[in-house]
Amino acid sequence: MASRTNSGVERDGHIRVLYVEDSAELAAVVKTHLERRHEGFEVDTVTNPERVPALMAREAVDCVVSDQHMPAMTGLDLLATLRDRGHEQPFILYTSDRSLTLDGGTGPFEAVSLLCKDVGDSTFSRLATRIRECVGDHQVGEGGTD
Repeated sequence: MASRTNSGVERDGHIRVLYVEDSAELAAVVKTHLERRHEGFEVDTVTNPERVPALMAREAVDCVVSDQHMPAMTGLDLLATLRDRGHEQPFILYTSDRSLTLDGGTGPFEAVSLLCKDVGDSTFSRLATRIRECVGDHQVGEGGTD
């Protein structure tokens, strides 16, 4: 088993992703595509965003990918909760809401990326690329992975 660095990234290149999506079916599809078609991903899924802070207190996570519109809370509400609890991992809003914008780029939004869900395999490739970019940028900002 590979050891993890302080940020949670395994030294063999695996990235641990937490995908928060209220649709269990969609969560399973995204997990399958990322793990089987894009080397180096380990994806855990959560359908209730209220469970995420406790899970992240116990588990190393490199990147959070979250839907925006969920019954219990929005993705932006989840982001605010995580930042309030000191979790600074990259956060990607993966949503079908094309009207959503992220104003600023400071405060809670500085490590946030927005990606719109589309139909087709290319959306999973874009998501995989965005996760790698965000995690890489976050590691550089922390001074590397060791």
